[in-house]
Amino acid sequence: MEPHFLHSLLHQNPKQISILYPPFLVVLMAHINFVYGLVIMMMSLSSSASTTAGAGASTSVATAEGSTSTTTSAEEVGETDDLLIQILFRLPVKSLLRFKCVSKRWKSIISTPYFSINHTRRNSKPISSSLLMLNDRSLILLSLGNHENNTNADYRIPSFSFFNITADVTMRILGMCSGLMLCFITSAFKEHEYAYCVGNITTKQLRKLPPPSMLATNLIIGMNLAFDPSNSPHFKVICVGQHFMQDAGSCEIEIYSSETDEWKLWNGSFCNPFDILEVFDRGVFCNGAMHWLNFGGDSFYFVLENEVMKIMPMPPMHSDIYTTKRLRFLGQSGGYLHLVDFESNLYHNPPMDIYEMRTDYSGWILKHRFDPNNIAMEFPEMTREIRVNTQYTDDENDTSIHTARYYLCSIMSTRRAPDGESIEVILLLPSRIIAYNPKDNSSRTLLLLKKRVAVQDHKWYDVHQFTETLSWL
Repeated sequence: MEPHFLHSLLHQNPKQISILYPPFLVVLMAHINFVYGLVIMMMSLSSSASTTAGAGASTSVATAEGSTSTTTSAEEVGETDDLLIQILFRLPVKSLLRFKCVSKRWKSIISTPYFSINHTRRNSKPISSSLLMLNDRSLILLSLGNHENNTNADYRIPSFSFFNITADVTMRILGMCSGLMLCFITSAFKEHEYAYCVGNITTKQLRKLPPPSMLATNLIIGMNLAFDPSNSPHFKVICVGQHFMQDAGSCEIEIYSSETDEWKLWNGSFCNPFDILEVFDRGVFCNGAMHWLNFGGDSFYFVLENEVMKIMPMPPMHSDIYTTKRLRFLGQSGGYLHLVDFESNLYHNPPMDIYEMRTDYSGWILKHRFDPNNIAMEFPEMTREIRVNTQYTDDENDTSIHTARYYLCSIMSTRRAPDGESIEVILLLPSRIIAYNPKDNSSRTLLLLKKRVAVQDHKWYDVHQFTETLSWL
C-alpha cells in the first residue's frame, strides 16, 4: 500500500496544496495526478472484461473478520506491479526520476535493469531536448524547447560528481549517443594515467573501458560512441587508428562491446582519405552506422552490423571560387541523418541548404533552401561588410571595388521540428544562440550570451545532443 498522505493530498484543493506544501511537492503531486489519470483510463478500458466496477469505482472486499473494506481502482493498480510497470513505461524520464520519491516500492521498480532496458527500448528514437555545450568555460545543458518571450533559455549546469573528478584530472567529452556520453580522462601529474569512460548523466552511472589493443601500434585518431537501444541494450565504441610504421594513411578499426567488455579488431583496413586526422573524432551514429564528414570530397560511413566501410556521396558546391569559406554540419535527429551546407562567399550570395539522407543512401534530399539574409534581417549582428576587389568575380572585365557581405555564424545542431516535417537549425551568433525554422521563416532565441564570442572558434563537433535515458551500463 502506498503512503496514506498521498491519497489525502490527491483529494485536496490545488490552491491549498500550493500554500501548504513546498514547490517540489506540488510538482510531484501534479505528476502523480497524471499517473492516476492513466490508471483510471486503463481500468475503464478493461472494465468490460472484468467483474469490477469502472474507473474510479469502489470495490468491497471481505476481510478475515467478516467486515468489508473499500479500495479504489487506482489503489488496486498501485498494488499490482505488472499494471503499474506498464503505466510507468509510458512516462518520460524526468517524471520517473521524480516518482522515485513516491515510495520505496516505486523506487525499487524504476531502478531495476529490467525496467531501465525496456523503458529505453520503448523510447529509443526521442527528439533531442537539449544540447550539452561549453559556454564560458562551463559545461551547460541548453534546452531546445520553447522559452517565454524568446529571450532567455532554460539551462543548467550538469553534475559530473559521479566521475570523481579531482583538481588534477581533465575530462574531455568525445561524443554523446542516445543519452550516453563517451569521455577521455587524463591526469595532469601522471603522464600515462588515462582512461576512456562511458557515463549516463541521468542515472549517474559510469563504466571504465579497457584500453584498446591497437594503442601499441597505432595513433588513435578517432573514438566514437554507438548506441541504439531499439536494437540492443548494449553500446559499442569505434576506435580508429593510423599505423605508425606502415604506409602513410593506412588505418584500422577496433570495436568495443559493452556486452563482452572486450575490444575486437576489424578484419580489414582502409586508407585515410582526409587531410586532417581529427575527422574521425567527429563521427555521427545514425541508423546502425557511424558517419564521418569530409569537408572536401566524398565522405565515409561504417555499418556496424556487417562491419563494412562504404562511401557516402556529398552534394556539389554552389560555387567554384576558391575564396569561398564553407561551413558544413553533419548530425542526426530522430533517426534521420542531416547535412547543412553553407558558403559564406564575398562575391556571391549562395543559400544555406539543409539535406536529409535517403534511407537507402542513394543520395541527399534537399529539405530546405533559404537565404541567410532572412536571419540577418532579424539579427544584424551576424552581418559583416568588407571592401573587396571584384577581379575574382565571373566578370573578368570588372576591376572595380565594391562592398561585399559575409555572415558570422556557426552551425551547432539540427532538430526535427514538432511538425515532424521541417528541420530547425541551431546557430551560434556573436551574442546569442538561436533556433531557426526555414519552413515558416521563424526564429527563437535560446540563449543570450554574457559576452560576445568569436563564432569561428566554436565548432559543431564541440556541441552534443542530449536526451535523458535510463539506459543501464
